[in-house]
Amino acid sequence: MKNIIARASRHLFLLALFFQLAPALANETQVRKIVRDYIGIAQDAYTPGPSPTRDEWKMIDKKRAHAKSFWADQRKKANKDFMFLKAHKDIPFSLTDYGQTGDYAQIVVMFTPPTGSKAPFFPTRKGRYRLINKKGQWKLARFEPVYKKVIYPVANGASVKVLLEAYFKAMQQLYPPAVEPKQSKKQSLFAIRSRTAAYWKLREKDIKTPSMRSILFFYINRPKSWQFDKIDQAGDFARADLSMDVGNPSQTRAKKQGLKRRVRYTLIRSDGNWHITDFDDLDKKDSEKAKREQVTTPTTTLVAGNTPAQTLETYLNRMRKLYGPNAKDEVTPVSAMKQTKSLWRFSKPADRAMASRANSLFMLFRPVAWTTKDIQQQGDTATVTVNYSFSPTNDIAARLSAQVETVKYQLTQKDRLWYLSGYQTKMQTR
Repeated sequence: MKNIIARASRHLFLLALFFQLAPALANETQVRKIVRDYIGIAQDAYTPGPSPTRDEWKMIDKKRAHAKSFWADQRKKANKDFMFLKAHKDIPFSLTDYGQTGDYAQIVVMFTPPTGSKAPFFPTRKGRYRLINKKGQWKLARFEPVYKKVIYPVANGASVKVLLEAYFKAMQQLYPPAVEPKQSKKQSLFAIRSRTAAYWKLREKDIKTPSMRSILFFYINRPKSWQFDKIDQAGDFARADLSMDVGNPSQTRAKKQGLKRRVRYTLIRSDGNWHITDFDDLDKKDSEKAKREQVTTPTTTLVAGNTPAQTLETYLNRMRKLYGPNAKDEVTPVSAMKQTKSLWRFSKPADRAMASRANSLFMLFRPVAWTTKDIQQQGDTATVTVNYSFSPTNDIAARLSAQVETVKYQLTQKDRLWYLSGYQTKMQTR
């Protein structure tokens, strides 16, 4: 009797354990399937092949919409793993470290490139997905790369100078002085940034990537020595100005007394330790500033009392000078806008885009001549119709000239000055 009771108790215990663990196992199975399915769809969606056709793009857009549907917040959180998945396209992966607390779960994906394969460099092969259970369905809530634990490269509490000295020596080992860049061993800049990441504390959304600028500086100049000109420190903020002795033979060959470059490193102190946050090549900065000051952008001015047609003629002549057959230098759309914006009157933000489109007619089609066909004026507003002629050698104009050969310009008068205020072609009215 006792044995029967004991066996029944064990069976009841196992049954209770099963009912307790079954939901957790079901959740884990569901989460693993969701993440696997998502990665397969997202990698296809975000890494299209070369030169996709229109139909292929439609399929890609559908896949991207499908990939976003896996996320709880499809606007803010989706695509945060874009670069991570793109770098690991077609690389085997495994899912590990599953954990769950109530309606929240997490799982780590780890990509493992086959031995000897040339997988693209990426700072980490591991990423963590966090999920949330909404109405019985698991949705992706967050992605974060999983990096190896970074070990501070110098003694805790070391000074700004000690940290920078260690960083410079590490960079010297990667880019030895007296070795020209073309003769040195090829190394991925991203791999070097990863190897020196312990010296830096970068802002997540810093587009300029100061660490990469510093790496490129060492790659080009190969500093052989350096001198600290000054170190300014205020609380947990510091800035160090240095003079670097260039060691690249191709740059120093013509300089018998040596060549120096002035640089600046900005640092912050976090948890008692200094980290680099920014880098500037001061000589390069000064040179770029001097070039900007030398460049003057010519502007076009209006004359009081001019007719609408005269104002328009002033604009057309300026555009022909910028983009005509005898134009000396090709100008950018931004420069063209700066030189002609004084002729336009912008009453709303969309007007500026319209002025850019008007400028693009000259940039793309390069009209060689024009005639004023019709002028209609009513009070302080006027419409001028212009017929353009294009060169037969301009392929773009040959295909689309019928849509842009007749253009209507609207003008508005204020304080006896006529300003351009509108632009319309057949292409816009279709």
